[in-house]
Amino acid sequence: MSGYLLDANVLITPHKQYYPFDFAPSFWEQLANVLRRKDATILRVVSKEILNKMNDFLSEWLKEIKEDIKIPSVERNQKVHDNYALVLQHIQTCGFYTNTALLNWARDGVADPWLIVTAMNNDY
Repeated sequence: MSGYLLDANVLITPHKQYYPFDFAPSFWEQLANVLRRKDATILRVVSKEILNKMNDFLSEWLKEIKEDIKIPSVERNQKVHDNYALVLQHIQTCGFYTNTALLNWARDGVADPWLIVTAMNNDY
């Protein structure tokens, strides 16, 4: 896995605001090549966010390239679970998040804590 983990917003924001597929197809071609070279990674939990929540050009693009790129799952071992607990504990105690935000972060399928844990476990 590479040192760059892409969150769904890294894909959604350019798609919706700056580089729509009909305006900047070369952006999406280049991004697909970056993912094929494994210079960046999309975790399975992130790809599920896009594929389950969106029915547009972005989800179609991801469906087209997902066979060409590696979309790994988050490892589930003791270190991962310990770091996941640390991330949620930080959200709970740092003073910047409400209890509702903590509950949202802890929901199944939310990618943010898993991105952080993956980065922690791989020194990204």
